[in-house]
Amino acid sequence: MTSRITKESEEHDKIVCLTARIRFSFPNSQNPTWKTYTNHPEQTKGVRKGNDIVYPDIVVVDEPKNTLVMIGEVETSITVSDDEASREWQNYASLDTPFYLYVPNDLVAKAKELLNKYKIKITGLRGYFYDAKGELNIQNQ
Repeated sequence: MTSRITKESEEHDKIVCLTARIRFSFPNSQNPTWKTYTNHPEQTKGVRKGNDIVYPDIVVVDEPKNTLVMIGEVETSITVSDDEASREWQNYASLDTPFYLYVPNDLVAKAKELLNKYKIKITGLRGYFYDAKGELNIQNQ
């Protein structure tokens, strides 16, 4: 079981990095002051929530103003669950910033069910999968 969890964790970190590169490629010409941080495999940018600091997988900040622009959270086949939805997704949705959730394509329906069950409002749900070339594809849901 430990090797499966380790493999899943490594895959998660890889997908976080690829998603940040594909969907959160900041700074860019339209948003030169925005910067993207990933919190895997190491925590690099926390977000204040009350007296706590939380670490979504992907954090985009407008650097000069030090303001949060948006966040992204990547789930894997073993983390699309009631526990994640009831705890982590609700926590991130309450940050009052655009929140994008990325789940394996075959778990989009389950993620939608959990979002509805817990009445979690997010900006966008995205399904991901690897194509025949082994490249990560992300689809808006």
